[in-house]
Amino acid sequence: MLVGAAAANPITGGSGNPGSALTCYEVTVLVSNNAVYRPQLVDELVANAWGISLRPAGLGGHWWINNAASGTVTEYVGDVGTTPLFQDALKTVLVAQSPSLPDTPAEPTGIVFSGSDTDFVVSHAGPVYTAPSRFIFCTANGTISG
Repeated sequence: MLVGAAAANPITGGSGNPGSALTCYEVTVLVSNNAVYRPQLVDELVANAWGISLRPAGLGGHWWINNAASGTVTEYVGDVGTTPLFQDALKTVLVAQSPSLPDTPAEPTGIVFSGSDTDFVVSHAGPVYTAPSRFIFCTANGTISG
């Protein structure tokens, strides 16, 4: 699996005439689970990546990418042009499995950031806490979790 970016770069098609400019793309491989692609980061959990979401800059600015094959979401910081992609202490989140399928990986497919302090409130029994979910996940089997 590759996670990459492309940027437009006009070139002159060999004639030197700006009127014959072509548009081309420079591909930057940001993340892959295989070093053969020479990515900025090798992440073995990146497989069958589906959803992508961004936590806004004032809240950490992490890119969150679903990995359906591993039942995880991996987080990255940075971009293509100004800051090389890297991982900080927040690297991986395991997406909750469906209660009806406890032995099956979650297979996250969709993800959305929620900045609300009142919507999609979730609770946890041990340790006990209740808080709004910042990220909401959808899985291939229809489970919604946060």
